[in-house]
Amino acid sequence: MVQGWAYALARPVLPVDSLKLVAEDARRQLGGEETAIELWVAMDARMDEAYAGSYRWTGADWQTLVPPALYALDSLAARWRTEPPAIVAGTAIDVFGERLPMRGARTIEREQSRAAALAALAVEAWRHGEGVAAAEAHPLYLRDKVAFTVAERDAMRAQRQTTR
Repeated sequence: MVQGWAYALARPVLPVDSLKLVAEDARRQLGGEETAIELWVAMDARMDEAYAGSYRWTGADWQTLVPPALYALDSLAARWRTEPPAIVAGTAIDVFGERLPMRGARTIEREQSRAAALAALAVEAWRHGEGVAAAEAHPLYLRDKVAFTVAERDAMRAQRQTTR
């Protein structure tokens, strides 16, 4: 929709990373006073997977430390065991609970104002000249496969029962 409006009005599109949006909302919930914070965002991607990325707020803008990616839950958990996050935000906290090692991490499970966070990121993107021509704007998809087959679900269910 935005791409169509931008094309019709000959305006640039400001690409916004949706995980960074969650990070900005979390930063605002932390009070926004911290001059520098590092946090992970982990969102439930269904199918025992999470969309996750790591970000640093410098006091002036965001830096991406670990680009957004689709993680099998075991893979993300293994990474966090070796590199424990200090702060974690996102829906994966509620959905996966104890399956993600977050001991000692500050957690921000709920959103406060994603609209305000989006506005702040859009201003930052505009300030940095990150607008792209509407014809060149393309979404970043982290997953091509959106569902398991019946056979895959049955195999996963059987594997969970044998590991219990």
